[in-house]
Amino acid sequence: MNDIEILVAFEQKDENLSEKENIISLLNINKKIKVTNDSIKYKDKSFKFNLEKLKSPKPELRIYTFLFSCSDEHNKMLLEIISIVKKIIGKYAQENIITLQDDISKNWSFELYQKIFELENLMRKLLLQFMITKLGIDWYKNAIPATVTVAKHKNNKSFDTKLIYDMDFIQLSSILLTDYPTKDITDLPELKKKLKKKEITENEYIEKIEDFVPKCNWTRYFSSIMDCDSKEFEKKWKNLYDIRCKVAHNNFMTNDMYMSGNKLCEDLQNILTKALSKISEINISPKEIEIISTNTIKAVEQNINSSKLIKGAMIGGGLALLIGAFLG
Repeated sequence: MNDIEILVAFEQKDENLSEKENIISLLNINKKIKVTNDSIKYKDKSFKFNLEKLKSPKPELRIYTFLFSCSDEHNKMLLEIISIVKKIIGKYAQENIITLQDDISKNWSFELYQKIFELENLMRKLLLQFMITKLGIDWYKNAIPATVTVAKHKNNKSFDTKLIYDMDFIQLSSILLTDYPTKDITDLPELKKKLKKKEITENEYIEKIEDFVPKCNWTRYFSSIMDCDSKEFEKKWKNLYDIRCKVAHNNFMTNDMYMSGNKLCEDLQNILTKALSKISEINISPKEIEIISTNTIKAVEQNINSSKLIKGAMIGGGLALLIGAFLG
């Protein structure tokens, strides 16, 4: 049995809203539903219903709770009923309609959480398999020490492959989607001089200048063997992250959000599964290994450090609020 409970506050002295009987009469104005003290009839189906009047801090404020119940097979119809009820009472309550409980949303969140959990670990599998099979088991040791400060994490251990499991959902994509050049921009004037002195041809110059154009690992190694470019992949991952945050923070989920989350999970599951099957087709030169390793560590460090700053700010802000509350 699924319950959905809403709280409604009417801020007016209208006697038509003073008692439960008045509210039931108001709802029955709509011919699509038939409301009694303990049920709502809609499309020849009867649903459990309970209306309670709560104590109010002032006479002109009337507060009610509406409790609707149904079995799983009638979820859609119950949501239609609630939509009708909100439309009726919204004319009087305006924005004072608050959801207190939504079991349908809860069940959708449970279902999506499992799919997102599996997808997040599929991404980790892709990243680890890509880095270890293409860059080597000690890929993180190939970074250039002078250009990157190696991060430390739990228990003061140095950066290693296990740090991938310390990264959250949105940070994981940075390894594949962070743009970087394979040549430092400071080397570009020298290349131009070579062209001017005719030490290289224009075609060679055009070919070499590509090394200065920032590109992400997805564009470099996966786009040519996949039917999904980096922008499309990034958009899907970001959109799912937004839904994941709703699930993780116990926020209420709409039907549109649930359907969108399922579609994104399905699309990303197919993309990552195909990418895993195509890793063997990717060729990386020894020179590229060092560059990829360095820039991957930079991306990981940057995302983890920014995450720590955000968490620190949130904690600091929370402490400030608590101290302020105690000091008055």
